[in-house]
Amino acid sequence: PVTYCVEWEILFESYDDYTCTVDAQEPSDDVDNAIPTGSYTGLTLGQGDVDWFVASVPPGSTVHASITGDVDISQMYGNNDDNLYFGTSGYTNNASTTQQVYLRVRTEEDTCTTYDIDVWVTP
Repeated sequence: PVTYCVEWEILFESYDDYTCTVDAQEPSDDVDNAIPTGSYTGLTLGQGDVDWFVASVPPGSTVHASITGDVDISQMYGNNDDNLYFGTSGYTNNASTTQQVYLRVRTEEDTCTTYDIDVWVTP
């Protein structure tokens, strides 16, 4: 009889966000798949995961966001990838044209986090 020796190498990568239940708004991990303004409940984020939201904000209008859950709006971008300041009362578009404003929501938790968010625009 002939004996063969086979060497196997098995590599695993673990991403905690894949252990989360995928919510109905996925994929929303980049600006191309951003979720439009509205009210959403039961969204999930895991470690390293992000959700993007987009609002079309006319001149003089303000985009607002209200979040419940252990998540943060970590970045907000305008038309030209400008970093925008998102204060406690939202962001007001002082430009002369409508801006697409992108909000990135993330968590610092290393487990699955569920959150609710409302994103809206007022004149």
